[in-house]
Amino acid sequence: MGDQIGEVVNTEKLHIAATMSQNESAWLFDTGEGFGATLRPVSRPGVVVPCSDIRAIDTGQARLPHAGLGVAGGGTIRPAAQARSGLETKDPQFFVYMNYDPSTSWRGVPGERVYLRFRLSSKPLAVQWVDRLHKMIQGRVQL
Repeated sequence: MGDQIGEVVNTEKLHIAATMSQNESAWLFDTGEGFGATLRPVSRPGVVVPCSDIRAIDTGQARLPHAGLGVAGGGTIRPAAQARSGLETKDPQFFVYMNYDPSTSWRGVPGERVYLRFRLSSKPLAVQWVDRLHKMIQGRVQL
């Protein structure tokens, strides 16, 4: 009892959902001038679609919204060793949600995989190096 037998999906207004590790998602919280994202469908890599309304969730989640994001479903996220459903993750994942304009040449379908490219705000190289070093050692050094 209580098994899911279907899902209602609005195909007219699709959203893009992505998962990232803590190191990857840390860049998304420092938005500034020039920040944005584009997507390329795996099925049509020559098509570049701009994304809008980028929302990053700043708390790591130990449960995936869909089993297709895990290794068993073709994704790259490793499940926890004791997880039977494949929805519990070994490492916390940070979710990013965004929209795209459906009037572009690409019309997505639910469950289709895309590659995302984020454009970060411009900063001098020295500031980027210090920031990257800080993120790399964050939580590992005890002072």
